[in-house]
Amino acid sequence: RTERLAFFVEKASRTTSEDVIHRLRVAARRLGSALDAFEDHFPSNGLAKVGKQAKHLRSGAGVVRDHDIALVLAAEIGLELSQKAQNRLKRSRDDASEQLRRRLERLRDKSLGAKWAHALHLAGQARAAVGGSTAASYAAALLPRMANEFFEVGHEAAAPAATIESLHTFRILGKRFR
Repeated sequence: RTERLAFFVEKASRTTSEDVIHRLRVAARRLGSALDAFEDHFPSNGLAKVGKQAKHLRSGAGVVRDHDIALVLAAEIGLELSQKAQNRLKRSRDDASEQLRRRLERLRDKSLGAKWAHALHLAGQARAAVGGSTAASYAAALLPRMANEFFEVGHEAAAPAATIESLHTFRILGKRFR
């Protein structure tokens, strides 16, 4: 996850296309989810540093993506924005893109992924040395419960009388389970 995010940090520092920004945001969100799931297995200082950087990247990319989505959604529903409104949205996206690009420039480093992985890896070695549990044993205990909950909620969401809320809950659980 760290390598993937580092790859998109490098890529997004060169281009702020919709696809690259989307992938940067997804990579940051997935790293954040992995850090949350296995927080007991990482050093707190490494976890805090990497988690904070991933969160800032996710939020910065989110602001840019919000503008992209607003423009696409307006077109999809047939909302004809005035030229002034379109220009304002595009300028606002450009401003958000520039802020994100500056943040990425500060982080851009060929060994960023390795630094993140190193900051997170040290605790696993230290905990294993003192008899702590491994990420694999943690996952073995956690994943069956998550799978059961996922399928239970999935059956409810697939029922003919399913509500929007049950579908949304299933969607969120799917993201967590993934």
